[in-house]
Amino acid sequence: MKDFLFKYFTHYGRAKRLEFLIIFCIFQFGNLLMLFVQDFIMFFDLRGFFFLISLVLIISVSIRRLHDINYSGWYFLLIFIPFLNIILIFFLFLKKGKIEKNDYDYIIADEKE
Repeated sequence: MKDFLFKYFTHYGRAKRLEFLIIFCIFQFGNLLMLFVQDFIMFFDLRGFFFLISLVLIISVSIRRLHDINYSGWYFLLIFIPFLNIILIFFLFLKKGKIEKNDYDYIIADEKE
């Protein structure tokens, strides 16, 4: 969990469920906060800037989470299909990662969960 900031732009490796949950909650809370802050700051599109920055983080952590459960990162494209995106997000929240070696990395992901 402590090195998720160093993996900001990478999609290699694996991500634990807790890391995915924290990043997803930060993203959702940040967007909600930007809705209220945007009314007070008229000269800069703060919400759009936050969305673009955090979108990179959401994509990379989702791909690493898919790698943790031994799925290809290309399954992330399902996020653009209505109703399947909700199923995919819950699947990434609930599916336990592979403890043994998988096709994407040798790191044990859910050893403490």
